[in-house]
Amino acid sequence: MIACIRLPHFPATIEQRDRSELSGLPIGVGEPPQAPQSVYSVSIEAADQGVRAGMSLRQAQSLCSDLQIIPARHSHYEREFERLLEVLTRFSTHIEPEDTLILHADARRRRIISAYLVAPQMDEHPSATCYLDLGKLNQEALQEVSAEIQRSVQGMLDISPAVGFASGKFPARVAAFSLRPSECLLVPEGRERDFLAPYSSALLPVDGETLRQLSLLGLHTLGHIAELPVAALFSRFGSQGRILHRLANGRDTSPVQPYQPPAMGDLSKEHFKVAIPAQCSRTNHLVEKCSHINSRVPSITGRCSIIFCR
Repeated sequence: MIACIRLPHFPATIEQRDRSELSGLPIGVGEPPQAPQSVYSVSIEAADQGVRAGMSLRQAQSLCSDLQIIPARHSHYEREFERLLEVLTRFSTHIEPEDTLILHADARRRRIISAYLVAPQMDEHPSATCYLDLGKLNQEALQEVSAEIQRSVQGMLDISPAVGFASGKFPARVAAFSLRPSECLLVPEGRERDFLAPYSSALLPVDGETLRQLSLLGLHTLGHIAELPVAALFSRFGSQGRILHRLANGRDTSPVQPYQPPAMGDLSKEHFKVAIPAQCSRTNHLVEKCSHINSRVPSITGRCSIIFCR
């Protein structure tokens, strides 16, 4: 069983969480932070008024006159995403973050044909998304795991995720995409094709030119693609056509990769130097210094527990 954990509108939601005065307001996260000219992320409130990521500030503010623009803090969003991955290690060692969506639909490595689609292009808003391989679970165990994932993420980040469950990454991703925060959905095994059929072909991991060709052919939904003979798709799109057919039918056997936490050197750009008196030999003084460092280092996957002195 594959779970897709998705926190939609992630950067904007982090800003609303950190600044209570922004809660419930339409906000846009500007890009770049020095002189924002376009919208990088928007809150749910802004999205409900038609504002989309990638819009110019002029266009966004014409749709939402009370839109508030907040400078982007990319390193902060990355740290919060690492905290999400850390809490999910309680449920599985196989956790794969989605940076750009790379779905192959086939676990047999010799047949892999890569197809790329940047996640924000996929659902119009930057979202924190990752996959978990939960192994085999019965219905009762799945309900318990689903509730515990919701509680754990909410407890760590104070944000509620959408969680989709399915036999493979792609149907789980579409399930999570279809939900609001705090909702869960299970796609029953064997019913993946029926579930995917009404959804847009734009959810497939393909480039813009392939999407344009699919539209010209009248293949606007995953159901339209699934109904075609695989030979017809192969004739038009080559090996990628086979992948499109497999995904549209809900057959995605690509594995969830084991999670590898970032190296300690990647966790922060800040370095701290703390002087320890040469004559000091008492342990409590070292503990005080360690606590001081911990108060200044962003909490991501751990705390300072070792001090090197020379």
